[in-house]
Amino acid sequence: MAAGRLTTLWPNRKLAPMRLSLWDIPILALVASLSGTLHAQRQSADTLSGAPARVFVDRPPYEVIYDHLSGTLELRSHKGQVLEHWERGVGASAAPLIRLPVDRPVVVVIRHANALLYDYAVSSAVVTRKDVRACRDAGKRFSATALLAELSVLAVEAPPRGLTRQVLGKMVPDVETRSFSAAPRGGRLDAAALEQTLREIREPIRRYLDFTGTVVLLANTLQDSLVRIAELGESTPIDSLLAQLQQSIESAQAGLSAAAQVPQLLSQRAEAARPHLRTLAAVTRAIRAGDFAGDRSAASASEALALAGRVDSVLPALEAAYRRLEVALVRIETARARSTQTFTTGPSGDVRRLVIELRPTGDMQEVPRVRQGRLEIYAEPTVSTQCEISIGVAWMEPPAEYDVVDSVVVNRGGKTRSAASLAFHVSSPSFPLLGALLGIGMGPNKRPDFYLGASLRLLEPVLVNSGVVWQYGPRLPAGIQVGQKVSDFGFLDHLPSSYQARVFWGLSYAP
Repeated sequence: MAAGRLTTLWPNRKLAPMRLSLWDIPILALVASLSGTLHAQRQSADTLSGAPARVFVDRPPYEVIYDHLSGTLELRSHKGQVLEHWERGVGASAAPLIRLPVDRPVVVVIRHANALLYDYAVSSAVVTRKDVRACRDAGKRFSATALLAELSVLAVEAPPRGLTRQVLGKMVPDVETRSFSAAPRGGRLDAAALEQTLREIREPIRRYLDFTGTVVLLANTLQDSLVRIAELGESTPIDSLLAQLQQSIESAQAGLSAAAQVPQLLSQRAEAARPHLRTLAAVTRAIRAGDFAGDRSAASASEALALAGRVDSVLPALEAAYRRLEVALVRIETARARSTQTFTTGPSGDVRRLVIELRPTGDMQEVPRVRQGRLEIYAEPTVSTQCEISIGVAWMEPPAEYDVVDSVVVNRGGKTRSAASLAFHVSSPSFPLLGALLGIGMGPNKRPDFYLGASLRLLEPVLVNSGVVWQYGPRLPAGIQVGQKVSDFGFLDHLPSSYQARVFWGLSYAP
């Protein structure tokens, strides 16, 4: 189709007589071949537009920063300079329009995100296909692979729907109540031995019970603390609130503020208390079985039985509590890590709509959510200078062919010469219809032509070109001109050659 378009736009009979040299035929054949190839590749790009492809770039990204608390939106350059700023509620009826260099990816940063109440997502969709001709990609437009439409890919760090981290298996050492039935060694237990045993095991067991009580208390109260922080997170940076909560947990019990340390700390504390718990189990079994030489109503016996009862009630509660504690600690760490979220899209030459969505999480339904909804941003690609490469045909006055007829110097070069050309065009994005060109073409005498001029884009993708062309050809010696009578014809055999300027015009195709 493209080759047919070239044929209809360049009708030989209507424009000017075309005289193609042997050097021009391969160039024109290449023009027709490239035209068909480029059209086929553009059709392939249309069919592949629905299949996203990851774009790898080597250019520093721009940043779009959205603040969850203040609602402000900023566009920053790759150097960190604030290029544009929007306040919440200012121009709320229209989505902000940001202008991004076509070769730069964009990073959407959400600050002060309340990950306890919201799941954040950023999506990108093409609104308008815009052919931005970046200079660094001008040469790629002639390659088959580069003609495929560059697809923007949203590399979203998907927020977890729930806590996927599985709590480790049972870490509380197995202190079975059946061990209480073991009889003390060495016969009956007397009151003095019981007093001595209690002095040895009383404090270690009480410290362990205090530790387990702290674990159970934290497990039962952390969820309420998270609900309160989630509510305050709508007006206060949530990361600082969660940091304060972790500090209070650490002050209550060192080592319990990090989820990864909980199983290890529980195991260490239980291992240290294990021999004391076994001793307590032995003496209480002796008291209950009648192997105690003293009075069962004595203070020491009552203390031992009460202490054993506390152990029996705490251990089952500990096993359920530490799992809830670990889950809550993981949630605190996750919420802190996601208080700043980053989403990256690749560079694109299309006008895109970036949508920041705030979706409520499944729990904490009793907490009012004041920020849910979506924010739309339109991104328009820009370039400082538009560049493109075109292939076409130029018409010009041919180099002179000097001869002598009836002793008069004449030029048999003709009036019009055509030649295939390859040109590089530069234009301003604010007025892309008019641009400057620099080109090269097949010239006579096995020397290339050089073009310098301007181009006018009247019909996409055809350019009308005009300017000056330098052709290599013979020139007359000094003192001799066309139309002058001469008596000596020998100068025709030794004519000097050089590049001479001529005016040209032409048509070219810029894919």
